[in-house]
Amino acid sequence: MHEPSPVPSVSPVVYKGSRGGQRVRAIHHPFPQSTIRDLCKAHRDYGRDSPYFRGLLRSDLDAAVVIPADLKQLFSCLLDSTEFKLWVAAWRQQLREALPSLLRDPETAVDDNGNPLTLEHLMGEGRWADPSDQTSDIPIKALQTAREHAVSAFFGMVPDGPVVPYYKIMQGAKEGFTKFVERLTRAIEVQVTEVAVRDGILREMVFANANNMCRSAI
Repeated sequence: MHEPSPVPSVSPVVYKGSRGGQRVRAIHHPFPQSTIRDLCKAHRDYGRDSPYFRGLLRSDLDAAVVIPADLKQLFSCLLDSTEFKLWVAAWRQQLREALPSLLRDPETAVDDNGNPLTLEHLMGEGRWADPSDQTSDIPIKALQTAREHAVSAFFGMVPDGPVVPYYKIMQGAKEGFTKFVERLTRAIEVQVTEVAVRDGILREMVFANANNMCRSAI
């Protein structure tokens, strides 16, 4: 297996000041095809659960302001047609649950035209299906929330094969600690829908289910 390629850069939305610096314009650039190819190759070569692919995807998306159209384009390349539909449904549900708190936040309660934020904004549907409208109208913080839940929905998709309850995942006597934590993290992402409590559950389970040698070192 070859060495991982360098991390590609992603800059779908660029903000530029107008002459005089009075107004900031948002300019959308679609995902470079080279970036999508690199991510798809990493996904194919290393797998969705590999630390390299997970880190690559998160670092790319965290470094950019992306719109719903970008997210749909990217994940449609990483998933087959059935998986993509399941991902969209999971993403939609997470955003539906997040919407009430966004409507209470002054930074995300309304779009740039003064319209109350809706699920259609966050999903890039209906009135906001056009990428240029997503770029110009949707608050940056709302776009960041949509991105976070898109990634969460992707990594939360149930893998093939039987699902082992996360509390039953034990570290093998000769299993590396990092590998054990990766398995446990993946199971918690799939089985625990409330993102805010995952880290606490992970810490608790790591201590409870680590082997004797690792537990004594924690």
